[in-house]
Amino acid sequence: MIKRSDSFFKKWKEIDLETNYNIEKILGKGIFGTVVLAKQLTTDKMRAIKLIPVTDKSEKSLLTKELAAWKRVSSHCNERIVCLCEYGVTMYKGISHFALVMEYIPDSLELAQYAEEMDFDLSTSQIEYLLRNLVQGLRYIHKQGVFHRDIKPDNILISPAKKGGIKYIDFGLSCVKETEECQIISGTSNYIPIDIIKRATYLETDRITSDELRSADIYALGVTMYMILGQHPYIDAFVGDAIKDKEKFWGNILRIWTPLKLRYPDEEIVDMISSLVQNGVDARIKAFNKIRFT
Repeated sequence: MIKRSDSFFKKWKEIDLETNYNIEKILGKGIFGTVVLAKQLTTDKMRAIKLIPVTDKSEKSLLTKELAAWKRVSSHCNERIVCLCEYGVTMYKGISHFALVMEYIPDSLELAQYAEEMDFDLSTSQIEYLLRNLVQGLRYIHKQGVFHRDIKPDNILISPAKKGGIKYIDFGLSCVKETEECQIISGTSNYIPIDIIKRATYLETDRITSDELRSADIYALGVTMYMILGQHPYIDAFVGDAIKDKEKFWGNILRIWTPLKLRYPDEEIVDMISSLVQNGVDARIKAFNKIRFT
């Protein structure tokens, strides 16, 4: 039974997994929880359920922030965002968890897996298709007052067999614009803009403005496009074992300024993607806003 004596759990409805869902298998495990595939017995629909163990104050705080972002972007099911169907507290393997019940997209792959299967050799039409949908999705996220803060190939799903099947997932590090949390640098190291890292290091602060957050999401999208083509705009930062050595990694980052030009035969694609990883907060936002597809 859920411990309703805990004030955190009193705020949420209880989801009875055993009664309402038939868990079929584990889809994945991460630092913050487990994602299972389950059939919703009342609808016969398959769902992906993110189960997050809630044991201390910090985890409860992170969960509250993630849910705030999810509710903003998924208030209406969107073709570019995985839909949040319901949420609440539950018991899983005898431990209190918070459950985020999401739509399940069959035959989908993480964008990283898809790129690897394509041997990082994507056609111009494939790149345009991906970029169009990802730009549209990010514009929607920002319009809802949310910053994703962890855009990367692992956090994007694609259904190759389904037209339009490209969706952002995992809002675990996301924040809502008006909150205190949205003034702090966060994300995966090699997807954070170099100029923002340099500024934060020089000023000895992790504080960040809304425009910097917006431009950081844009930069991460640009790096994502590099990565699915087997490249990185600052590959020199990852020389040798630098990716495993945080001090060496940041040292390399701080010595670098100019991003490497994307290697791709279509110059228009090169210019478009390269503009997203250029230095300068305003420059990235301006470049992103200029992107149009016919």
